[in-house]
Amino acid sequence: MNIIESLKIHLSNFGENYPNLMNEYKTNGMHTPDLNFNTWKGQAEMIQALEIKSKDSSILELGCQMGIIPHFFKEHGFTDVDSTNSKIEAGTGLDELENSWRAMNLQVDSLHILPKEEFVLRKKYDYIIATSTNILWNSNRLLQIHKNNLYYDYYILDKNDVAHTYFVPYDEEELKFFVTNIKKYLTPGGKAILHGLPFPYFMPQFKKELEYLEDNTTIITCDNFPDTSLTSDLKQKTLFTYFIIEGDK
Repeated sequence: MNIIESLKIHLSNFGENYPNLMNEYKTNGMHTPDLNFNTWKGQAEMIQALEIKSKDSSILELGCQMGIIPHFFKEHGFTDVDSTNSKIEAGTGLDELENSWRAMNLQVDSLHILPKEEFVLRKKYDYIIATSTNILWNSNRLLQIHKNNLYYDYYILDKNDVAHTYFVPYDEEELKFFVTNIKKYLTPGGKAILHGLPFPYFMPQFKKELEYLEDNTTIITCDNFPDTSLTSDLKQKTLFTYFIIEGDK
């Protein structure tokens, strides 16, 4: 199956094929998911790299947001599709997400992954997908001081209402823990794709982390960057680089 072309058609025809879903978004006050394929092109290329062999393969998406990817798989005949999302991070937007999941007939498990804390999944999977994710951020170590007060915060609006997000990437030990943990839930030869947005490990201060990932995963940078306005090669690589973890055979 060509994931890229299939997802492009799925999104292009979404409004026509799923009028009841579109009506749900409107009547429940939800924002409509971004159905522009250019938004999803990079993720589609990453999922294509998994080379999913069978529609009976077990698939899990970590951090499904409004559910576009698991809905896509189910509507294309995949029989074993699960999904998770952090209800803690969803915050006040949780009701909107849950309305979307119900409308798509998705059962989404609540999962909030923290650094060096073991997480548990339902079962082993052939493919685990986490794209445009902040799973590999350790924001617990990020503090802000303002007017002599100390805050745990990673998101601010400046005086021009421009948003700024700050994060601390997983260090080497945190990456090791995560890779070991997720391998427990991969079938022999199964694959997990992790696309941290951004991928920070090309920066010189993360040399040890990059070496660990090079030795223990497969690092890939998308061939065709969706956003052609990104003129810096490093900027492109940080936004469209991911790695694949393989299950022990």
